[in-house]
Amino acid sequence: MRSGMAETVDTVKIFCLMGAAGLAVGFLFDVFRAFHMSFRGAGERFGRISVQVTDAVFVLTSFCIFTLGVYVFNGGEVRSYCVLGCAAGVCAYFLALAPVINRMLRLIFKMLFIIVKNVKKLFTKVL
Repeated sequence: MRSGMAETVDTVKIFCLMGAAGLAVGFLFDVFRAFHMSFRGAGERFGRISVQVTDAVFVLTSFCIFTLGVYVFNGGEVRSYCVLGCAAGVCAYFLALAPVINRMLRLIFKMLFIIVKNVKKLFTKVL
């Protein structure tokens, strides 16, 4: 039988690890958001169907991150502190990291779209 202190330490450890999974979900959201904003900023249309498809990919990927975290860190048991840890990680990401990372991601995506657009123009002229 385990002591109360060991169980508490395990609970806190799992809460923090699920917080890291929440940070990953927040980063993933920022990647998709920067992708959408950069696509629009490059002068391209991003249709309603494209937005729905990328949103579905985000939801499925986030679910996989959460499920994998629960499986790896807590043996597949979903407890309230797992959900709260993930939510705390997402909130911590948006409060602390999102402003800086979002700017960097938008810049990266904007540069990539400009490069792709110019290469497309080059191939169009050549062919």
